[in-house]
Amino acid sequence: MDDYTNRLSFRAKSINTIENARILLATGIKFKVVNEEDLPELIGELESLFSDRDNNGKCMVRIDYMASGITKSLVLGENYKILPTNDIIDGLIKLDCIEDIELIYSSM
Repeated sequence: MDDYTNRLSFRAKSINTIENARILLATGIKFKVVNEEDLPELIGELESLFSDRDNNGKCMVRIDYMASGITKSLVLGENYKILPTNDIIDGLIKLDCIEDIELIYSSM
């Protein structure tokens, strides 16, 4: 509370949009594949979604799926590190074969 103006005040070193904060701070994104049989089709979809070289970033991509009753994880290689932009997130949400999209942030 500012005693002079009797109003709330604050100071900030920087102000970012949610998208910019996500790009700066997210270190990974993970999601679940609904059916293991969808993996080959999903890889093709991801290649087209991530193909824009402007989306190269530091965010690793992890895919969780069930195979033979066991949950498995697949971490995509360095070539698939992305910027978690609104367009990428929206593109993932539109894919019917995935669910539970989650961003991963490392502690500082």
